[in-house]
Amino acid sequence: MTATTTPFLTPETVPASLAARPWWRQSLAHGAPGVALLYVELAARDQAPRRVAHEWISYTARQELTRGPDSHLYYGAPALAHVLACSGRYAAPLAVLDDAIRTDVKRRLSAAHARIDRGALPALSEFDAIRGLTGLGAYLLDRDNATAREVLTYLVRLTEPVDAHGWELPGWWTTGGPNGRPDATYPHGHANNGVAHGIGGPLALLARATRRGVVVDGQRDAIRRVLVWLDRWRTDDAWPYLIDLHTRSKLQSRQRTSWCYGTAGLARAQQLAALALGDTARQRDTEAVLLRTLAAPTGITDASLCHGYAGLAHIARRATEDALDPAAFLGLVPALLSQTEPTGQPYAFLEGDAGVHLAREPAATPWSTCLLV
Repeated sequence: MTATTTPFLTPETVPASLAARPWWRQSLAHGAPGVALLYVELAARDQAPRRVAHEWISYTARQELTRGPDSHLYYGAPALAHVLACSGRYAAPLAVLDDAIRTDVKRRLSAAHARIDRGALPALSEFDAIRGLTGLGAYLLDRDNATAREVLTYLVRLTEPVDAHGWELPGWWTTGGPNGRPDATYPHGHANNGVAHGIGGPLALLARATRRGVVVDGQRDAIRRVLVWLDRWRTDDAWPYLIDLHTRSKLQSRQRTSWCYGTAGLARAQQLAALALGDTARQRDTEAVLLRTLAAPTGITDASLCHGYAGLAHIARRATEDALDPAAFLGLVPALLSQTEPTGQPYAFLEGDAGVHLAREPAATPWSTCLLV
């Protein structure tokens, strides 16, 4: 989306039916903050006037932002904070948002540690990258290392095994189904392997922090525990979306190779983990899996970041920065981007055109911190 190809979106172009939805101004995934993030990035590339980004930021901030337990990296105060942090501006309002995020994270951590002490199992929303402490921790890793370390300490505990249902289970074994709610299909819960909602997100954050030198006691051992789990359930070049007590290692027949749940996102997280541990053999193996996955993706039916070709293209770019053979990854990007036709959702970040446009060129800002890749 540049000045010569597509007219700039402005808040005035938003359909009234969309703008009237109470969540729309606060949702990074599906609403105005995601569009603001696009224009922050385009401004940094000199492909859009900075005033357009400012218009979207002002539009987002015009109503009171959700803070506390109903907020998360993709909604409310943290969503806008991520946009402002990527802009490199707005220091005063960003400091206010950071204080609110810090307060909420400490409350969440207190509740999570109390839950672990009781021997109870977590909800996905306690720890995942979208709604939980992993997403907030990814933001804090760029903003507040002290509080980020507290999140890492919690994630180390999350990876420790627990006894439940007569089994020794991983500490991230959750109580409900993949949607985070009680589900009769999963009466004993499940272990989720995805980056968006499962252990792939914590693995990526633990690895990224380790590579930056932000390390707490047990952090490398926690990374190893997750890798041992994933090794156990690997089948050829894929991992199950989830494990439950009944199906155990059953792979879906039409498994998507996407960011959110599929092999691409999880292999990138394992590449980061191998780099964090200095394990060149694992890095080589994981990168081979990722290359094969990106060269012949399966189950991909749209252009989106979340579960489409834009997400794969961005993962390929990010993997290039760390790969033993960067040219092999970079060479896959054009073919992946050739599949990124408009989605029909011009204002959406995770599943629409805002995210697709972000992925089309190398990043000038840390916009994909929220993806943990």
